[in-house]
Amino acid sequence: MTTLDRARSRLMRLGRTHLKHFRQRAGSRMLGAHQRQAFFVTGVQRSGTNMVMDLFEADMGTEVFHETDSRAFDNYELRSFDVLSRLVDETAAPITIFKALCECQMVSELLDRFVGSRSIWVYRHYEKVAASHVKKWTQMPDTIRRLVEDDGDTHGWRGRGMSTDTLAVLRACYHDDLNNESACALFWYLRNQLYFDQALDRDPRVALLNYEQLLADPHDYTAALFEFAGLSYKSGAGAIIKPQGVGNSTDVLPIEPSVRKLCDAMVERLHAARHLRVDSLAGRC
Repeated sequence: MTTLDRARSRLMRLGRTHLKHFRQRAGSRMLGAHQRQAFFVTGVQRSGTNMVMDLFEADMGTEVFHETDSRAFDNYELRSFDVLSRLVDETAAPITIFKALCECQMVSELLDRFVGSRSIWVYRHYEKVAASHVKKWTQMPDTIRRLVEDDGDTHGWRGRGMSTDTLAVLRACYHDDLNNESACALFWYLRNQLYFDQALDRDPRVALLNYEQLLADPHDYTAALFEFAGLSYKSGAGAIIKPQGVGNSTDVLPIEPSVRKLCDAMVERLHAARHLRVDSLAGRC
């Protein structure tokens, strides 16, 4: 995409957003405070959450806050509950969408705080996530080292909520020569483990979404996602998804066997939980 194409795309998106807000304000007088709800998009970074946010942003019934929006975020982390509550109350849309990636460890707390809220946990195969991670973050082995040495209490949000069992797993896998690909895969593991540590697989307020499945079947999974969020699905809403984006590389990363075995087991565990969540939703569409 050329610079001119990107500029045109930004202008078109800005125009759609202004039109969306105008229509929302026109109907907001009939919307009571009790009808406004929060919705949280969460998961490990580079797992497809941007695509999910774009799907929601295209709908007329939402106000969407990306992690770069200073009204709701400070350095990619959500601001206080009071600030978020004010944003929900002030919006003209019935559903306010927040991206909560640095808050994977507090999904239950967010849902308890915002009555009637829901969350979608997006996950993607660890090899694809790690391949995307290594292009941006080259110091992941140091991150894992600091988490291991400091009991997960340092390095900001990255170690928050980590259980002693997960810490023991990291310690068993970490060594001074750990490569960046293996470290990124370990990071994927520890953050997805939080889904189970909070018993979100048994929480009806949370649905689990496999990004690869969304790309392969955009209509059914977008319809399921919208229904879960309380939005009316319109035919074609998933058209912005480009299925050809799946598996754009066949390269196998040099992830250490012990780490790969650990992550493979997590993939299977997530796949099993997914069938209990998203498939049951899609069946009602």
